[in-house]
Amino acid sequence: MRPKIILGILVILLIITIVYDGPKKSTPTAKPITNSVVITKTDSRLGEYLATPKGLPLYVDNQDTDKTSNCLVSCLSTWPAYGNTSNAANLPVNFSAFKRSDTGSLQFAYKNHPLYTFVDDSASKMAGPGVSPLFKLATP
Repeated sequence: MRPKIILGILVILLIITIVYDGPKKSTPTAKPITNSVVITKTDSRLGEYLATPKGLPLYVDNQDTDKTSNCLVSCLSTWPAYGNTSNAANLPVNFSAFKRSDTGSLQFAYKNHPLYTFVDDSASKMAGPGVSPLFKLATP
């Protein structure tokens, strides 16, 4: 009779061990980015994304390659390149600026992906997601 009791206790302890795996560890979240070039914002449906300091969402073009924009002429009227010369120095980690080959202007890049805004976005209205399969929200 004793071996059955001991076996029963061991089975119960095993089940408790499997079900309870100790104190839950909180999942670390990315530290929000805030500087003169970019901030992070969160949308309840789309998650965390990069935005201009004024709150305009930033996008990347799937056709672009390292610091090379494939969004030219008419594309730029809908997806303006994001950049300026006043903030081109001392950029945060993972950000850079490059000179566009078509306009000669500076454009910011995140992890070498050129950044864009969307013409119909505002700080309070995000219309760009889903407009084009080529452009997606830039995420940290």
